[in-house]
Amino acid sequence: MQVTQSAPFAFICYPRTVAGYVRFLADGLAEAGIDTWYDVDIPNGRRWDDEIAGKLATAGAVIVVMADDAGDHKWIRHEIDEAKALGKDILTVLLSGTRYPDLSHLQDCQVSAGVLPPPAWVEDLRAALRPSPPPPPWLRRLAIGGTAALAVAAVPFTAARLFDTPADDACGGRPARIVRVSEERPGHTGRNPYITVTVCRAAATGHSYWLMDYQETDDGRRFWAKTRIGGDVATEKPYPVVHSNLTEDGSRRTYVVVDVPPASVEAVESMAPGNSRFARPGEDSLEGMPNVSNGVEGVL
Repeated sequence: MQVTQSAPFAFICYPRTVAGYVRFLADGLAEAGIDTWYDVDIPNGRRWDDEIAGKLATAGAVIVVMADDAGDHKWIRHEIDEAKALGKDILTVLLSGTRYPDLSHLQDCQVSAGVLPPPAWVEDLRAALRPSPPPPPWLRRLAIGGTAALAVAAVPFTAARLFDTPADDACGGRPARIVRVSEERPGHTGRNPYITVTVCRAAATGHSYWLMDYQETDDGRRFWAKTRIGGDVATEKPYPVVHSNLTEDGSRRTYVVVDVPPASVEAVESMAPGNSRFARPGEDSLEGMPNVSNGVEGVL
């Protein structure tokens, strides 16, 4: 599908065997107001084409449609590696087979022929394509009217660091903010909601931020570690979390971002498969691991 170059668009990486589904997906996303581009006119086996490289470099996000064993194909791996190197947000759609090894760290969205990804996935794609906010007026004035040669020379680097940095008040004065939790219905997506997070303040050196959820119990708050989100500043980035199949339908969970120091990483990683830890009685966070965001409740 051809797109207007001024509009943000998603690049679709896919094996030729599922070209029909890709057309169906692109048409469905177009109806939702989302532009896409895929190499409909370039057959597999062609060299790394300048047009493909250019489209991938300017795309706002990358969709990888996974099918059978195509993750072993050289050109599929090439596009995935290039997307990672460019720092692109990658959303996956699993049409058949198993997820690609190169994308094993991502939660896939399973679909079947003739079925579009769920609305929550579409909204996460829309968020990934959302343009960064413009630079603050004072920085624009500095770039345009600064008289000091050193200041002018520093503007490109400074602007690159600041343009994508959310203002601290975007997180309500906290280091991070949970923007939304995708709607879940039992069995709808295997109880794997996407949690969209904005990080306004980077984690301290050696620390990392983790998404956790908790329940209020008679013994205090019971926490489960879900996924590590790193510690870099980011605007509305979606992260998948996985709940056990044993999770009771209608279970209420509150999601929160937690600051994990180096000494606690091993303990938190041991929680990730499904183990849990309790906060001390009367405490709202785990010992030595403060909550650094608002809490948002989701119902499974």
